[in-house]
Amino acid sequence: MNPLAIGDVVQSSALERAWAAAPKGHAVVPRRRLEYDTSNVLFYSPISYDYAPIQPAVVEPPMVEWIADRFRSFVLGQREGGSTRGDCPMLGSLVRAGYVSDGIIDDYLRNSGEESVYGGLLDDVLHGGGLGAADRITQLLCHRQVGSPKNSAVDLSAKLHSHVADASKAKLPLRFVVPAFPFKDQNPFRTGRNTPASHVDFGELALVARLHALALAISQVHPYGAEWIIVSDGVTYAPIFAVPEEEARRYRLSLQDFRNRLNLQNTLHFLDLSDMASRLPNFSALVEDIEGKLRKLTATGDDAERLEVLARGISWNLSTREYLDEYEPAELWSVLTSSQPSAMPHVSERLRTEIVERSRNAAIRYAAFNMAFSHVQLLERFLPGAIRATVHPKPGQVALPRLGDVYPWNGVGVRTPAAGNVVIESREYFSFARQRWSAARLYSSEFAFYYELLE
Repeated sequence: MNPLAIGDVVQSSALERAWAAAPKGHAVVPRRRLEYDTSNVLFYSPISYDYAPIQPAVVEPPMVEWIADRFRSFVLGQREGGSTRGDCPMLGSLVRAGYVSDGIIDDYLRNSGEESVYGGLLDDVLHGGGLGAADRITQLLCHRQVGSPKNSAVDLSAKLHSHVADASKAKLPLRFVVPAFPFKDQNPFRTGRNTPASHVDFGELALVARLHALALAISQVHPYGAEWIIVSDGVTYAPIFAVPEEEARRYRLSLQDFRNRLNLQNTLHFLDLSDMASRLPNFSALVEDIEGKLRKLTATGDDAERLEVLARGISWNLSTREYLDEYEPAELWSVLTSSQPSAMPHVSERLRTEIVERSRNAAIRYAAFNMAFSHVQLLERFLPGAIRATVHPKPGQVALPRLGDVYPWNGVGVRTPAAGNVVIESREYFSFARQRWSAARLYSSEFAFYYELLE
C-alpha cells in the first residue's frame, strides 16, 4: 500500500486504511520506505504496509484433550462473581446535573502528557541508570504514572529485548496490540440504569490519553515511537452478552471519532475483532467445533462444576438492565451476586432460571471463542511482530494500564478531587451509588460524561 503524500489529512489512521484494503487471508506488515518529494526537493521515510498471505490458511480443530486443558486454565483465569459486593445499593442518588465543554477533554490530554512525560515525573526512567532501551521501556510499562504495576510481576525483559532490537533494525515503532474496548457494560449496577452500550464517557477517554502518554514516553527511549493497536471485541461479544451489535459498532466508531478530534491517529489505531476473525477462512467453523466439544465436556463431572464457576462470573457481564422493568433491583442483585443463585427462595423462579441458563450458555460461547482465538493465534497471524497486551495479566503479555477499580467499559468515569487537576477513575456504579453525587454531561450527549462525588 502506498503511503499518503505529505499534508494529506483523513479521519482513519494509516494502519486502519491499510487494514481496510488488505486482501482476505493476508497479514498487514509495516515497512519503512524511502521516498523523494520532487515538489519540496527532499527525501522522507514514511511507513507503508505490505500484505503477506497467512500460512497455513486453514487451521485444523484442536483435540478434545487440548480443549479440556485450556478450559480448566481459562476458568482459573476468570474472577468469580460473588458475595463480596454487599447488599443491594440504591440506583439513584443524583443531587444535581450540569454540562461541561468539550474543552475539558483537550485540557486533560494536554495535562496528562505534559505532567507524566515532559514534567519530570519519569526522568529517572527516561534519562538515568545506564540501562538499555528495552530495560527502560520495561520500567515504563511497570510505572504507576503511565503503565501498570501489574507488569512488575511478569518478566517482560527478554520479550522486549527481542522486539526492540527488531524494531530498531527495521526503523519501526514498537507496536502493542490488545483486544479491548468492547462496549459499555449493560449491567445496571455497573454503569447505571440508562447508559447505552454505545456511550463513551470520560473513563474511556482517560485511558486513551494514558495509552497516548505511554506511547510518548516510550518514544523518548525508542526513537521510532510506539503505537497501540486496539482490536475492539464488541461486535464479537455482543451476541454472547445480549447487546445489539450496532451499539457495539457505534461504541468503536465513537472512540475513533474522539481519537480523531484529539489528533491521536499516529499512536492509536482501532480495528474490529469480528472483521479480523472473518478473514481467516475456517474460523467460525472452528469456534462451532470447539463449542460443541465444550458442551459435551461440561455436561457432567468436574468440568460441569467449573462451568458453573465461570457462569457465575459471566452473569455480572450480561445485559440485565431490562429486568428492572419487571423486577425489583434487590431481586436482580441477589441473582447476579450470589454464589448459589439456586438457593434463594425469595427470588422469582423465572428470573433465577433465566439468568442462570443465559449465563451458562454465554460462558460456553465466550470460552469457545477465546479458545479458538488462542488456538489459531489470530492477532499474531494478522499483525506479526506486534507485542501482545491484555486486560487479563498473564505471563508473556503486557498488562494494560487501568485507571480506577475497573476498566472503563465495565464502569463509569468518576472525577476525584485533586489540586488544580482533573483526575478521572473508572468505578462500578454501585460502588458509589449510596453516596451523594452529581453528573456532568457534554452538550452533545444526554448521558453522563462523568460523575463527581459530593461532600
